[in-house]
Amino acid sequence: MWEVFLPRKVKVVLYPLLVLQLFSRRTLGDVSWKPLSLADSDLLISFRGDISDMDALLLQRLKAASSTISKILHYSETAGMSVGILHRNKVLHNENYGYQDLISQSMPDKQTVFYAASLTKCFTSAAIGILVEKGKLDWTTPVSMILPSFQHSDPIIREQATIADFLSHRSGMATENSMWYGDHNKSRIKQADFVKTTTSLRPFHPLRSKFTYNNWGYGLADQIIESISGKDYGTFLQERVIGPLDMSRTSFEVRPGFDNTANAYVYSGKGDPHPVAKPEFGTGTSMVGACGLKSCVEDLLKFYKALMLAAEDQKSRNATSTPGSPFKQLTTILKPHIATEPDAEISPHKNYTLGMFSLQLPGDISAPISDNGGLVKNFPVIGEGMRNPPLILFHSSALLGYLGCVILVPETQTTIVVLTNTLGLQDAPNWVAGLLLETLLDCPKKNDYAELAKEAAECAAGLFPAMYHELDEQKIHGTPMKAPKTYVGKFYNSVKTYYFDIFQEEGDEALWLAFCGDKSDKYKLSHYNYDVLAWTISYDEILHHQLWPIPDSGYYLLCFESDGTCGDLMDKIVWKCSWGFPGGDTYERDDNPT
Repeated sequence: MWEVFLPRKVKVVLYPLLVLQLFSRRTLGDVSWKPLSLADSDLLISFRGDISDMDALLLQRLKAASSTISKILHYSETAGMSVGILHRNKVLHNENYGYQDLISQSMPDKQTVFYAASLTKCFTSAAIGILVEKGKLDWTTPVSMILPSFQHSDPIIREQATIADFLSHRSGMATENSMWYGDHNKSRIKQADFVKTTTSLRPFHPLRSKFTYNNWGYGLADQIIESISGKDYGTFLQERVIGPLDMSRTSFEVRPGFDNTANAYVYSGKGDPHPVAKPEFGTGTSMVGACGLKSCVEDLLKFYKALMLAAEDQKSRNATSTPGSPFKQLTTILKPHIATEPDAEISPHKNYTLGMFSLQLPGDISAPISDNGGLVKNFPVIGEGMRNPPLILFHSSALLGYLGCVILVPETQTTIVVLTNTLGLQDAPNWVAGLLLETLLDCPKKNDYAELAKEAAECAAGLFPAMYHELDEQKIHGTPMKAPKTYVGKFYNSVKTYYFDIFQEEGDEALWLAFCGDKSDKYKLSHYNYDVLAWTISYDEILHHQLWPIPDSGYYLLCFESDGTCGDLMDKIVWKCSWGFPGGDTYERDDNPT
């Protein structure tokens, strides 16, 4: 039992299923009794003695959620999952499901290393915070003053865009994920060409006008860290954050060499997930600052615990650093920088900080990097009916073969970490994290996550068939095609760092596509209509090439154009690289690039 001391020193003995809620005047006459909700963590109740009974109740509820989690994994065709929960600054729960390796059928555990993708972003912002604290740069310093080669084609971005703009996804630049994320989990952009390539990304929106999730900004951030510190990204993080927090199973190397590392899988549509190569994003490659993190549940709970403790300390003291902590500038890093909802202003509802989403419950965690929002009719709202719903920080993560989600509740020093080794039929970690949050908060209104996963699975399974049907319906049959040789050539972006190689093989009239000239992975082109060629491939071929599965018809069409500049030859290609956004990017013929 617990002993609760009221302001008048009146001692009341409570049994584990009861709590005390104090209203504004806090007198004995203003006491109302009701079952405990963890949302009421702002109550001024002092617990004395052992509170393991409370933890036992929480663990009982968390264990009861396991059957729903198993259903989510089934519907999403996820191979394995590792879950960790920190509550009131101590590890409360760890659970593992499925297999980290389908062949050996070995299970994951709290030390199994997963590729944590966009959970990297909080680490990158923490590294920038360290440099800001040392006076090496400021949050408002234009990036072009730090990286002189960042000469963006848009003068406003070139002259005014700051590191805070890129870390909060408010640069307005095109997302262009397909440009850097290649087949077989490799980057198509060399690190030496990264900054130059970023300068060619067209602006979708005016600077600071709208939230547009964009990995390129975090790629720039890792270049800034290396330029200022004189050390590569991984070494800097190891010395300043990973080492001090004793995160021994965390690395940013491309192949860190850990044992007990989860293999990567993708939804196959045939019952068992399809194995793919582990991603090759890490120190020495482009995008390490966006998605290069490899870690385990045990280490990540250490990271977020230290982060929340330092954030609480710095906020309470109006300080920018915490003695003994690697974290600096957290008041700036964790404050809202832009609203994530269309046409919304910064409010307590849903915003982006520098590396995490911020959400005042009730609300949903349908972040732009979780596909679940487009797979169900009504996305689950968490926290409805709660008397004092807390503010949460959260982020999802995705690479080909891995998904993850983390949720922080600073008010109760709570962290939920969910890591999986499958790019499944839906975002399983997003559902599971939401379920666990509702379980911990004991939300009065709970969502049926098993039914949501079932609905999402039915929708997701139809995306590619629907896309193939759309392509077939929109195809104009019987239109003329020019001689194949008129399409042959190399077509470059404006800064000559990325190109399409359209070629023919000896003795064959067929046209083939190789991205950036890599003919080890070639794609056969077919005539779609007029001067539009398609590199449409089956889902089995997507698995074979280990491509990110994108059910957007425009993505598989190359629109050739000619204004006579190159005679009878086609002189440009327009490609819809940023799926979900209007228009396309232009690539011009240059058979002799300098």
